[in-house]
Amino acid sequence: MRRLLIILTGIMILMGSTYAYSFNGEFNSSDMKVKTSTENSPLKVGDNAVTIELIDAKGATIKDAEVSVYFFMPSMPAMNYEVTSSLDGEKYAAVIKPTMPGKWAADIKVKKAGGEESKVQVDFEAR
Repeated sequence: MRRLLIILTGIMILMGSTYAYSFNGEFNSSDMKVKTSTENSPLKVGDNAVTIELIDAKGATIKDAEVSVYFFMPSMPAMNYEVTSSLDGEKYAAVIKPTMPGKWAADIKVKKAGGEESKVQVDFEAR
């Protein structure tokens, strides 16, 4: 029984480390869902095209917001950048450029047309 518990714990740790630092995901804000995706997972050092989809509480896509991505290296606070996005169909597109490999975090800031602001944080890794 102990051996089974150790094996299951190991599997859970491996699964958590696989997904913990991916930019791809779905995150909940107080009043919306934020879905993020990118072609590279993990992200690479240099240019990475990312898409951000905003979905309100009723399930409708939000297309009239300002979306920016502030990304930084928690271990090196001076390594921080901010990029804006542009609406591309029903999703927002941006390019983020991690400058070195390691663990990064991104604050996705959303300012809706009515002035309401929301933010979600995404932890990711660059290689």
